[in-house]
Amino acid sequence: MDKSTNDAVSSSTPTSPSASTPSPPQPSTPSFNDSLLSLFGPTAPSLSKTTSYLMQRLATYSCHISFLKACRDHSFIPKGLRLTSPIPSTRATDIMTRASTSLLTERLNHYRQRFAHSKQNYDDNLRSLHLLLSPDYYQKLLHLHVKKSCYTHKKQLLKHKKKFDALLAEHDTPFLSPYAALPTFDIHTPTFRGPLFTTKPITKDNTTKTVINLSDHPLTTAQTEVLSLGLKFVPTPTTDPTPDLAPLIQNVTKQLGDGMESSVTHQVTSVLSDYDPQRDTTRDNLTKQQRSALTSLKKLKSELRFLPADKGNATVVLTNQQYIDKVNDHLSSGSYTLLSSDPTASITNKLNNVLKKLLKEKKIDASLFKQMRNLHPRWPQLYGQPKIHKPGAPIRPVVSFYNTPLEALHKTLSHILKPLTQNHLRLKDSLDFRSRFLASLNPSYPYHSSLDVQSLYTSCDSQPSPSSRTLSPPP
Repeated sequence: MDKSTNDAVSSSTPTSPSASTPSPPQPSTPSFNDSLLSLFGPTAPSLSKTTSYLMQRLATYSCHISFLKACRDHSFIPKGLRLTSPIPSTRATDIMTRASTSLLTERLNHYRQRFAHSKQNYDDNLRSLHLLLSPDYYQKLLHLHVKKSCYTHKKQLLKHKKKFDALLAEHDTPFLSPYAALPTFDIHTPTFRGPLFTTKPITKDNTTKTVINLSDHPLTTAQTEVLSLGLKFVPTPTTDPTPDLAPLIQNVTKQLGDGMESSVTHQVTSVLSDYDPQRDTTRDNLTKQQRSALTSLKKLKSELRFLPADKGNATVVLTNQQYIDKVNDHLSSGSYTLLSSDPTASITNKLNNVLKKLLKEKKIDASLFKQMRNLHPRWPQLYGQPKIHKPGAPIRPVVSFYNTPLEALHKTLSHILKPLTQNHLRLKDSLDFRSRFLASLNPSYPYHSSLDVQSLYTSCDSQPSPSSRTLSPPP
């Protein structure tokens, strides 16, 4: 049948209505990341992408480590680590061989460190996803990441198997390849067949419990989200912070004693030199709205105070005047006395005189003498943490004794006296108290109560009683 006959037949054939009417377009199935974005917000796809990348990195690093360990155990040097000597002598060849072996060891250690670093970041991201996603989405996401990492792992294994087989053939050794027992497998690209439509969006808004705004300044949603991350949350640096940290560290190390300044400076410099701008500033752990909110919160530091709550792991927002009033209310309770001068220098001199006397009498050695004194002390710093579980949210006073005249003495005595606290009268924690309390319950007493003492430590008499002064030591 020729072309004209085909045209005639096709023209004479009646067309059905369904064939002439175009079919309506089918709705496109949303991808998995689109489902994460619509159900759990912009943080979920970003965490998912980072977790997938880290999981594939872990698979790659594990293959590198296995290959380098096999080369080390068989005394093979990969081609990329071989060093050639321009001097044609046996001694020069031996030097280059030892250097190549050292490079192999260093590269193995390098991949182990990168594996450990990636593993830590992967575990942190996985915990965040576990808290953010619903259980079925979390399991599906984990399944997809495992498939991708298995795909990467198999590809890397085949690649290293070829490289190691080439090394075996080059050295013509009777060793058995560690890759010989690998099973044959087919590598399939992982796919995802649409979202889980049975899952309902889950909104986890805990900001009302983690952010307590006691000021009259309203906070936006993004500002509340940033504060709910906690005061110890560290945003990803957008610029290289090392130039700003260097002078600050230098000012701190100047206050250290002889022999400590150079040592601490060297250790801090080595940590700062490990900073990689491309590695450490590419992945932002805040959204654009949260980053803008963080900038606005920094501008409010002259008006507001962001403090940790005494209990509840929450962030409390107060105005500066509210904070000052609460501190003044506590200081005016009658437990404090205003001093006419700063006693820091006097206490430091008295402590040094006592330590020098003990050193002269050989009751302490030179090492203990240096441990117990502070060369550049400062006065203690008082700050307050709001008690949001009590009416009016009064502050709980906290005194920082860091770098005070008696801090070094406290640390040394605490280390000496610590063995004396290991007895049955000491309570380890609240769980220990609970277990002892339940074990000592008396059925004949149906009611139990506890007492809360207001300002316990400031109410205690710090002066020894007359009876304690006249007590004689036991025989």
